[in-house]
Amino acid sequence: MKYFGKIAAAALAVSLCFSLTACRRGGEDADTKGNDTSPTETVTESYTDRYDWSVLNTASNGSGEKRRGGVPYSYLVPEEYYVTSESDRVREGVRRISYGIKLTGLKDSELMANINSAVSEAQTAILADQTWIDEGEENALKKNYPDDYGIVPVNYAASDVTVMGNVLSVSILFIHSYNVKDEAGNVVDDVTEREGRYLYNFDLATGRVVKLPELFDSDVNYVALLTRLMNSVGEEVGYEFRQRISGLPDGFDIYCFSESGLVIGLPDGNPFVEGEKWFSIPVSELIGSMSLDPEETAVYFKEDVVLKRIAFRVPNLIVREESFEEPFGGEKISLPTVSGITSADRINNDLRSWYRDITARTYFTEEELAGGGTYSAQVEAPARVICVTVFVYCASSGEYRTLSHVYDVRTGNRLTVGDLLTDEAKTHYPKAVLSTVNFRISSEFLIGVPEQTGIEEYTLTEAGDVNLSYFEG
Repeated sequence: MKYFGKIAAAALAVSLCFSLTACRRGGEDADTKGNDTSPTETVTESYTDRYDWSVLNTASNGSGEKRRGGVPYSYLVPEEYYVTSESDRVREGVRRISYGIKLTGLKDSELMANINSAVSEAQTAILADQTWIDEGEENALKKNYPDDYGIVPVNYAASDVTVMGNVLSVSILFIHSYNVKDEAGNVVDDVTEREGRYLYNFDLATGRVVKLPELFDSDVNYVALLTRLMNSVGEEVGYEFRQRISGLPDGFDIYCFSESGLVIGLPDGNPFVEGEKWFSIPVSELIGSMSLDPEETAVYFKEDVVLKRIAFRVPNLIVREESFEEPFGGEKISLPTVSGITSADRINNDLRSWYRDITARTYFTEEELAGGGTYSAQVEAPARVICVTVFVYCASSGEYRTLSHVYDVRTGNRLTVGDLLTDEAKTHYPKAVLSTVNFRISSEFLIGVPEQTGIEEYTLTEAGDVNLSYFEG
């Protein structure tokens, strides 16, 4: 039977929210202790029968409709304001690989110490948990390899942090796998058995755990809003529904903020979709209904901390694939076009012309074309810009080539690097950079210029360089 593991690191009463595909055995429920900040022993408990899915809360107040207003971004904590720790050791026959974090940039040093202690205790407990190990799995795995090969169980945990308003989300990725070693002790295979995420959400003002309903204004039917968006996201990514999501059980709190938005998790055994599923909802779909203020984030950090903003995808954007001739002489390739926005026709006309240039061999020598190669593409859409990137691999040279175009969502016009910078920032970059249209922009507002311009492969903008009129809304 599958269970959902919970680590209750009692410093600040950290509440573990979700563990994906987590096989656990045993464990008694432990109480959560409000705002108690005194260190106590870390305990484990299980998620067995945690939610009663037969009684769903539909939150009858409010309409569940998104209101206008707000700024569609949250923040990454800059790497210079937290310390990462790495360890790789074998204890009690289990290889433990850990990538931890320790915050250094909060104004409230006592609260910061408590958060760091709680997360560290939780990650240590996750790595030390022996109940993940199944002798049956090991024995079955041994049958697939020579007798002199060894099987070593591995527990891996890595932490990540994102901030939205006064809420700091810490996500710990856990992977349980087995290293397969040959007779010389070299790792020849790594077999993953299960993985999951442990989610923690702290109030930066008080240190307490933030519950899901607290993210929204009191007059908003947050359940109706979330379930509508979860159904939409699920359909978009191709989840197979048993039935549409119609509500959430009382006390439901499987969520965190991440680069992809507000992430909601449904555990295995829910009545709506098969297995455990994640639903990544762009903050731009929620910000008008949330009680959180993104601009409040900075007050909790030291004055010299410059937070990196994260923009989320353009609402209503739909990416479709069209077939184009393949310049290396193989089968037709699929490249992306867009719909769902008013400027789609203008953007697609330019994209198709650009793709025809690519497939007409404009970008390659005859020698490169004769050697063959492969194509892939992706679309990034942070707020009011759309970035389309085509990645080309030339087999003859063994080199990758990156081709990108960036468009203004409102007008459909193709943008230059200079279009996206402030007047002050433009004085810091060569004209070759400012005028190029072959560049990428990521969800952290980092502008990358390919090496074909004669400049470094990626020229990253400094904090404050980006003209935020393209990203605020």
